Amino acid sequence: LDHCGPRATGTFFCMVVAVGCVIFSQGPANELAYTFGFLLFGVSGPCIFNCTLSFGNLFPARAGLVTAALVGSFDASSAVFVALSLALQSGLSFGVTFSGFAVIPALGAVMALAWPKAPVEMEDEDFGDEMPQRSVQSICSGSEFWMLAYTVS
Repeated sequence: LDHCGPRATGTFFCMVVAVGCVIFSQGPANELAYTFGFLLFGVSGPCIFNCTLSFGNLFPARAGLVTAALVGSFDASSAVFVALSLALQSGLSFGVTFSGFAVIPALGAVMALAWPKAPVEMEDEDFGDEMPQRSVQSICSGSEFWMLAYTVS
């Protein structure tokens, strides 16, 4: 997918999500539509996410912040399903809710046309001797390692 670039990849897979929403909306009448629509969601999401990872390189001084914001946005995107649940609880039918939601990824496909054509390359930086070489033993005996291990567990 890197060969195609973020613009083509993002546009294509946003449209696949939109098609998946329309197919998923037919689910109450056809069980296969649930499965196939959900499969399209599952396959397309990571493709859209992966093609945006190089966007942090557009802002070299803030690459970490931009990448973290993108990762956070994709993590928070699951909150959309809370809104869809509320729409269903308000009385909208399943088909109308997901067919209407298909507009969002379709708009995403249009916006993806403004994305860079090729992955944004990172500027070469010479770290030189700034990064100290540490042994595995010294890393594992450091307080930072144990705080990270505690947080992850």
